Amino acid sequence: MDAKAFVLAKLGKGTQKLLDHSVLTFARKATVSQYWDSIVYALILTFTLTGSALSAELSLRWVGTDGAVQKEMVLDLAGLDQLPQRELATSTPWTTGKQVFTGPGLADLAALGPESAFATVKALNDYQADVPAEDWATLNPVVASRINAKEPPIYDKGPFWLVYPVDQLPVPLPQVYLSRMVWQINAVIFHVR
Repeated sequence: MDAKAFVLAKLGKGTQKLLDHSVLTFARKATVSQYWDSIVYALILTFTLTGSALSAELSLRWVGTDGAVQKEMVLDLAGLDQLPQRELATSTPWTTGKQVFTGPGLADLAALGPESAFATVKALNDYQADVPAEDWATLNPVVASRINAKEPPIYDKGPFWLVYPVDQLPVPLPQVYLSRMVWQINAVIFHVR
């Protein structure tokens, strides 16, 4: 198997266009060093846009009022799949029509550690939102690992998206709920009572 076939097998079909661009760039470049720069750039871009080279992991942490970590764990997709799964069919302002979001409820994640007053949900781009315990007790938003039975790539709100039952919320939709629907989640910090 040549290098190009190996990379394509590991990263998927979306990489083909980026590698082809790198080869075309090489044809216009003068040195092998510049060729490898193009390949490295294409791979970094692929990892960033598709997420196919990144493992979907969710860091969970419970911290006390003093800031001390009381419990910590990292769950990959298989670990999340072991938890009770919810299916939530709802529309969102960012999707067209009703979609089916599947994953554990935020209440199920909270139950893995000490009782908490609220959670800070963090995204890959450092966006974060605080979600009060009342939300997961009454609305139980889903930490979706799948949308319509497919794992969402990073460029499309993956690997995890906190989704509220939007269709059950009052109209007009309160902005506070929209701000809590964090996508590209990589960590949830539960603040222990």
